[in-house]
Amino acid sequence: MIQRGLRERLRVLHCRRFSRNVLVHGRRCLEGVQSELKQQLLLPNGELSSQVDLWAAGRQGVSIALRAAALCERPFLLQFATAKQLELVGFEPRDSSSETNDARAMFHLTFLQAREAEAFKKRPKKVLPVGQKSHPNFIPLAKAIATELRWLPSREIIAVETLLLGKVKNTYTRTFSLARAVAQAYEWQLADAQKCVRLFHCWALERTVEDLEVHNTGQAVTYMTFSVKPLWCEAHFPVAVRQGVSTVLKRFGQVLAPFAEELQQLGVQALPVKVDLRKLEDIKECVKQTVDKFGRIDILINNASALWWQRIEDTPMNKYDLITQINTRGSFAMTHLCLPIMAKNKYGRVINMSPPLQTDFRAYKGFTAYNISKFGMTMSALGAAAEYEGQGITGNSLWPATVIESQASKNFELGGREMWRKAQILSDCVLGLVSSSDDFTGNQLIDDEYLQNKHELTAEDLAVYRCVPDVEPPRALASHGHMGSSGEATVRRGDVRRLDHDVQKSTTLSRL
Repeated sequence: MIQRGLRERLRVLHCRRFSRNVLVHGRRCLEGVQSELKQQLLLPNGELSSQVDLWAAGRQGVSIALRAAALCERPFLLQFATAKQLELVGFEPRDSSSETNDARAMFHLTFLQAREAEAFKKRPKKVLPVGQKSHPNFIPLAKAIATELRWLPSREIIAVETLLLGKVKNTYTRTFSLARAVAQAYEWQLADAQKCVRLFHCWALERTVEDLEVHNTGQAVTYMTFSVKPLWCEAHFPVAVRQGVSTVLKRFGQVLAPFAEELQQLGVQALPVKVDLRKLEDIKECVKQTVDKFGRIDILINNASALWWQRIEDTPMNKYDLITQINTRGSFAMTHLCLPIMAKNKYGRVINMSPPLQTDFRAYKGFTAYNISKFGMTMSALGAAAEYEGQGITGNSLWPATVIESQASKNFELGGREMWRKAQILSDCVLGLVSSSDDFTGNQLIDDEYLQNKHELTAEDLAVYRCVPDVEPPRALASHGHMGSSGEATVRRGDVRRLDHDVQKSTTLSRL
């Protein structure tokens, strides 16, 4: 789960840098908002914009925003916004009423790629109506949405709708209640990753039907309908998912189609490429396919890595060649090919997942080969920072203070879950780095220190990243970049097939 204050700051920074913003208050007319929204959704070359953010406040402003969204035929995420977020994107409410400043009266709609239009047009499995009487309590409807999402098949949709009939003031109130209920249901999904979490997209539609039996008016009746479609992937995907960034997935020797499909379900473009980082031809092909598809490369995250925590005498040369080819050479080659492309656009972010350089000789005890390979990655990031300083390109390295919950930590049995933090701490750091100014470069960062020093998180804030909520994990990787302590190597790992031997050898070397 993302720490809320950090999420707000970084999301707004991203919106200001990468997306197009439409601001709606109660005194704007529907036609004006609709016209601006259509212009923002369409790029000058006729293609659809990758992301547009709509910010609204107050009953009338939210009602106008939703009715404009209903005419765009694009899926979107609907979340509550804060006064600080609106201030940062330049929103200046025309009044200072308590309603406009209410924490549940401001909204953020993020429009995504229109990939699932047909899926939203199918008949909903269930329709949840907003009460015909104006009522401020939206919590029961939010609970109903969350309950239906828990059991709803991923290919199905539910609808939440309200009648646009009667006094204008009452219409605003019902539309407002609909928005609050949907946004609250979404917020609950983000609140606790241990429960049944179902993130979802929305699709707004104004539909007109004849309903003579109920209203006996002989005229068409208009409904505001929200179609809600759940996503079947994990709740907290990396940076690309949360921010709508087109993504290239490169993985050594594994099938990537399911991962790409998960990203596309969340409204972002994804290009799966199978890459062996030991082969320059694979790396060149990956970069070529990326440029062919997206026309540019803005962010490079060198995360692929091979682990080998053994003494020099226990390191065969073929293992040394393997980890240096993947870690040092592979990340250098990827950076080498991406930097000229970034330079053409005068923007780029190089982030290497590697530890700070060490001058204490004790840090190399039992980790010499591994440190050589990982410090090479750090040097590549520093080199990018130095050589492209002042050209819109930054280079930074990032390393976790604790063991991170992953398949590697499980396969290599790197302690129990009480010793781990969730991977979200790294994705939040990356989000901060890609949103930072061009002068934040050349840094060797530890994840929790970066969040505390740069984004003012407290130790209490960092508790949200614990795998076991009541236990603070040891900062075992912070000092030397490995599971060493005070210069004494404590853990031996390298070959999963020899895990039992390594575990036994680790406990004989020192006290875990």
